[in-house]
Amino acid sequence: MSAFILLWPHSAFSLVFELNAYRQMKTDQLMQMTAEQLTHFLQQHFPQVADDFVVHISSDNKLSVEMLVDSKHLRPGGTVSGPSMFALADVAFYLAILKKIGP
Repeated sequence: MSAFILLWPHSAFSLVFELNAYRQMKTDQLMQMTAEQLTHFLQQHFPQVADDFVVHISSDNKLSVEMLVDSKHLRPGGTVSGPSMFALADVAFYLAILKKIGP
């Protein structure tokens, strides 16, 4: 499994990753949830944080989850807090697994 944290200058950051364990399996054996379905799942089951995240799936089927950073995510000095970064990682990995196996 590989993971990359991408930083943007517009107070947002994202975690992009690919689950290599599934490369050996045929795509038709896996349930593939769309970005819209994953977003809907977040809204249904985690409404308290759903508005903090934006889900993207690229043309090569890689999932990226973007956290919309607000003042509640910042430490003094304007740095993103550790718990906020962990929340992004937690949600991103949860959605990556959900994308492959379904709810």
